[in-house]
Amino acid sequence: MELIISLQNKTQSYACKIFFFLFIFFQMTLSSSEATCHLIDETDTLSEAQHRLMRALSTESGEMKGVTAVQEKCFSMMGEDGTWIGSIAGYTLYGSLVIDMLWIDKDHRRSGHGKALVRKLEEWGQSQGATFAKLSTMEWWDAVPFYESMGYAVVFVDAEYEKDTKQYTLKKKFFK
Repeated sequence: MELIISLQNKTQSYACKIFFFLFIFFQMTLSSSEATCHLIDETDTLSEAQHRLMRALSTESGEMKGVTAVQEKCFSMMGEDGTWIGSIAGYTLYGSLVIDMLWIDKDHRRSGHGKALVRKLEEWGQSQGATFAKLSTMEWWDAVPFYESMGYAVVFVDAEYEKDTKQYTLKKKFFK
């Protein structure tokens, strides 16, 4: 089956708001997609407090540095039957795309959904003027190899977390 991507400006799903805060670091390696699903723009369902905070930071940074306003975006992927598959959230900042969170339901991992969501957010970021993407992830699962397979490179490793856990910061330049 082919991957169907559809965008909706306003949706009533609260997948980003609920699941992202519970599963911030569940980022998995995924391969080719066999399932049919729909991609939904869920930016409007992020919490009002998050929007208020981003608007305040964006306004002040724009006034101080003359930079482009911060823009937030959240995409979710839903199955044909309406089941939630996963979501990604990020924002543009000073000419960059920051990938904030990615999570795919464990029953849908390794099906290409994660890569599809990352590519969609990257496309959006570039349309907003981002020249590179940046993200941080913990060493759990296969997150680092997943992002490396998409052209990201590790630029920093922080090993000061409890139980010898490491956090990786990765970056990818966009080429025109």
